[in-house]
Amino acid sequence: MVSNERPNRFEKEDDATQNDEAVELSSSDAPLFCLRCGKHLTPGSGDFYLVRIEGIADPWPPSISAEDLADVEHLASEMQRLIEQSANLSEQELMDQVYRAETIFLCTPCFRTWIERPAAE
Repeated sequence: MVSNERPNRFEKEDDATQNDEAVELSSSDAPLFCLRCGKHLTPGSGDFYLVRIEGIADPWPPSISAEDLADVEHLASEMQRLIEQSANLSEQELMDQVYRAETIFLCTPCFRTWIERPAAE
């Protein structure tokens, strides 16, 4: 069943899974709507786009100098500060700080506008 709700995409999908999803999308009776304008979308009519958006926090390891490594007390206090800062956050909130994925549906006119300036309002 397909909806405009955010799917859980924290695990990388392989091509077979994506193909299964395409089959599920084409055979679903759940109504689809354009996220921007609210237009009703009809699977199989070719009048909309499924858009997958991934946001990944800086994937490079932190830059740590030899001086930073030599200051063990500072490193330990910084690690403790980060642990305390995250203590009141749920697993989902912590994961959202590192990786976030969205799947949205856009009608063709909205997609054409959006793809040119995806960060515009």
